[in-house]
Amino acid sequence: MSKTIACCGLVCSKCPTFLATKNNDDNGRKKTAAFYTEKFGFILKPEDINCDGCFSNKGKLL
Repeated sequence: MSKTIACCGLVCSKCPTFLATKNNDDNGRKKTAAFYTEKFGFILKPEDINCDGCFSNKGKLL
């Protein structure tokens, strides 16, 4: 994947939310939800961690 900077400002190829979704990685979702909750105070559950890429115009990129 090329270095795509998304609307959120993150580089997709390094984004834990995008990567967990792309790899269907439930452990990655769990770790990412915990990180965002601890670091930023967001109340997130692992099932909230999903990103198909904001530049998708055809729905899911996977």
